[in-house]
Amino acid sequence: MVKIKLWRIFCSLFVVIFCTLLACRTQPNATLDKINVEAEYYDNGLIGGVLDIKYQKRYPTQESALFSVYPNINSPNLEKPLKIVSISCDGKIADYRFLDEQKTTLSVSLDNKKTACSVKIKFLLQLDNKNERLAFTDKTVSLGNWLILPCAYIDKKFVLPVNACVGDPFVTECADFNVRLTVPSTFTVAASATPSSLDVAGDKTTYIYEQKKVRDFCFVLSEDYSVDRIVISTSDKTLGVKDSATETQKAADRSINYYFYGDIDSQSVLKLAKKALLYFSKIYGEYPYESLSICHTPLNAGGMEYPALCMVSDGLSPNDYAHALVHEIAHQWWYAVVGTNQIESPFIDEGLAELSTALFFEAHPDYGVSYDLLRERAKSAVTKYGEVYFALNKKPDLALNKVLTDFKGINDYVAICYKQSFLAFDSAKNAIGEKKLVKYLSSIYYQYAYQIITAEKLFNSLGGARPIMEGYFNGV
Repeated sequence: MVKIKLWRIFCSLFVVIFCTLLACRTQPNATLDKINVEAEYYDNGLIGGVLDIKYQKRYPTQESALFSVYPNINSPNLEKPLKIVSISCDGKIADYRFLDEQKTTLSVSLDNKKTACSVKIKFLLQLDNKNERLAFTDKTVSLGNWLILPCAYIDKKFVLPVNACVGDPFVTECADFNVRLTVPSTFTVAASATPSSLDVAGDKTTYIYEQKKVRDFCFVLSEDYSVDRIVISTSDKTLGVKDSATETQKAADRSINYYFYGDIDSQSVLKLAKKALLYFSKIYGEYPYESLSICHTPLNAGGMEYPALCMVSDGLSPNDYAHALVHEIAHQWWYAVVGTNQIESPFIDEGLAELSTALFFEAHPDYGVSYDLLRERAKSAVTKYGEVYFALNKKPDLALNKVLTDFKGINDYVAICYKQSFLAFDSAKNAIGEKKLVKYLSSIYYQYAYQIITAEKLFNSLGGARPIMEGYFNGV
């Protein structure tokens, strides 16, 4: 009798644990906030808009909502790019203040009796004329990190903005977006979604979008853009995206839209993008969004990722362009869906994107780039970084355990967060095998979809590779 009871208890526990794990893989956390945006681009980098954020309190006694004012981050001028016109909460004028001199953290008082409040922010944004992700040039208007968004709440703490000389100091939780953007009709608009409708009035066009479970909503505008696209259709079985969790074919209608100017072989770019999207969907899990926009733009970095949108610099060589494109597409899995604290652990998403890029090119040898080649380049970059320190009679610190503000320049940021992090994941692959590592990453993709994963949770999810990752993390 005792053995039978113990067996029944064991079976019951197994069912509970199994169902819990299954729920984690198939039922991602619900999004917290609903964000409505209504904005208009006027001319010469000037934008006016209204954010209406249905803000869910992060804990019952929360008295103020904290927001990251991303356009003001790293702004060297006393005159900040984004100005607040007014703020209301549930229809009443709200008390608000900036928590720092740089005006990057906004605090808005909430109604103590409610669990959710409607915070409406009217703003004006003046872009600079330069080659950056939030700026305008004679070719494009890039609206990356242009919104005021709720500060992420991780492990019962808010992640506040920081001014960092390198990297991506942007940490946001997923939300559901409804966006209306009005522009002069001469502009072609690339966005983090396919427009659900257009409204043309005189010489202006309003684009209307709805996108669920994204960390941001971004645009690139241009009067010079040509647009080419390719569709991944369910009618073609060879293009079906395989869900690696269930090994079944799933609906996979996806459009990849390429926005470009100049003399470019757009079909080659689209074919590469399609292969990358399909490959990552196969090994990690299905790409969740209806479309992917790829934007050719002046950019002082190689590329920049946003949910369902990638910017790629127009100043790259063809080989570097291909690498940057695949890297930014990989970020759709490692940043857009599985989020990270890019301030606290900037190595995670960049290292995983570099690993994913190397795996892609290894699986597609027709591009003439091997995994081994990219690994040797990473080793060379880290070695050269170390030689600089040795020349100064200093020991290089190669530990991944660094926050974004620890980096004093682009060289050490790239050496650690891109190259050394890639080598850490490569060592994990060598220890447990590529097949097992990819399986772990696929499980992470499903378990932490639309959440934010910490380094500790990542290491716990990598099985026998944990000691290796911890060694690189601690620099031993």
